[in-house]
Amino acid sequence: MPGLIEILGGPFAPISATLIPTTFTPLGVAGHSFSPLPNGGGLLFGGTTANGPQVNTYTLSGTVWSQQFPFFSPTPRTDAALLQDGMRGNNLLFGGRNPIGTALNDTWTFSGGQWTYLPLATTPSPRSEHRMAFDSVRQLGILFGGKDTSGAPLADQWLWNGTSFSVSAPATVPPARFSHGLAYDAFRQRTVLFGGQDATALLSDVWEYDGLTWSRITPTSQPPPQTVPYGPSARAGFGMAYDPRAERVFIIGGDTAAGCVGDAWSWDGADFTRHNPGTSPMPTSRHGTQLCYNGTSNQLNLFAGGCGTTYNNDLWSIDLPVFWRSSTFGVGCQGSNGLTLALNVAQGSTGTLGHLLQCDLANVPVFFSISYGQLGFNKDSFNGLPLPLDLGIVGLPGCTALVAPDLSFPLGLPNSSGTAVWNLNIPNQAFLLGMQVYLQGLSFEAPGFSRWASVSNGLTLRIGNY
Repeated sequence: MPGLIEILGGPFAPISATLIPTTFTPLGVAGHSFSPLPNGGGLLFGGTTANGPQVNTYTLSGTVWSQQFPFFSPTPRTDAALLQDGMRGNNLLFGGRNPIGTALNDTWTFSGGQWTYLPLATTPSPRSEHRMAFDSVRQLGILFGGKDTSGAPLADQWLWNGTSFSVSAPATVPPARFSHGLAYDAFRQRTVLFGGQDATALLSDVWEYDGLTWSRITPTSQPPPQTVPYGPSARAGFGMAYDPRAERVFIIGGDTAAGCVGDAWSWDGADFTRHNPGTSPMPTSRHGTQLCYNGTSNQLNLFAGGCGTTYNNDLWSIDLPVFWRSSTFGVGCQGSNGLTLALNVAQGSTGTLGHLLQCDLANVPVFFSISYGQLGFNKDSFNGLPLPLDLGIVGLPGCTALVAPDLSFPLGLPNSSGTAVWNLNIPNQAFLLGMQVYLQGLSFEAPGFSRWASVSNGLTLRIGNY
């Protein structure tokens, strides 16, 4: 029968996914551990197949899987946590559950094709379905939560420094849970936690850790008539990873109250965006999957997972949009009109490929209208001089150069309110995606003023395609 389906509103953005044919592919598996390797590719260990435990170690290089034959290896397990330690150049494996259901708390590292068991004096208690993420600024691995030997959810936090675990006790921590998501947002320098399951229910809350304490974040987007924030439904066992090109934490799939799902979302620190694949194929609904960012191909890779009695062994690459952004930095200097020169992106303008970006240089003295825009590819140095640079040395006391003046653009005449428009054409060239450029305005001053020109604040622009 014909009908009408209404989807509650909220941010949407496109996404594309590509099934990658691989050779020497492992069996379909769920509850496995899959992580990027420091030198590119991926590392796979553990999980459950239709035939029982998956006991082998595999590495992925391009589209080729290779079984590894280390001298020693962790015992078979599911629902362990595996991370790439970017500081030490290895991978860390902790805990999980053995084939008879006993929770484990052994620690292993993988490097150069070999596993190494670390007999530590202090470790987290035995657990499974916990999560780990690597904080690249503080150079620490973060472990949170999981399920203990009796199946109860945990709320403890541990830090890994490359040689040992130490318990961490922030003033505020998320409630106990397992099978949640944990990922480090390198742009905002926050560890993000989403969802999972406690002793009685599936969860959909968002928490962020700044290195000192956790804060619960309520998404700001709540389009009417919704009574809850816009975002993924409560779920567990989903894939979650940070995508540095998109500067978003990405979430896909999982187990919900309605069963296995395959919907895709990203988190920007304030709101969720739902991703519509359009005509692109997408991974089937699943849980127990693993998602990680492949720095070699600059793509998210999703591998395996299952639903019911189905175990997948498919590898997908997922491309999120590169979201443009802008932000101001520094301050301008006060001009002859008593106002500070200010540069901002015009309302409604976007810094995306193939579009015209409009910036407004405000507070230009209307009686003297020659203005320029300076575009630089660096805001740290120019011709060996550190930035920011006091421009008193060139007759502009009180003004500061904030960007390298690599390119200069004459601006239009200011309007009656003293705003000059800077129209910047962004070429439709893929290599510009994710590139950051830095902008600053300059306006000549009226004769007799203490300076021959004034300059604005700086503006950071990250070029995107959405």
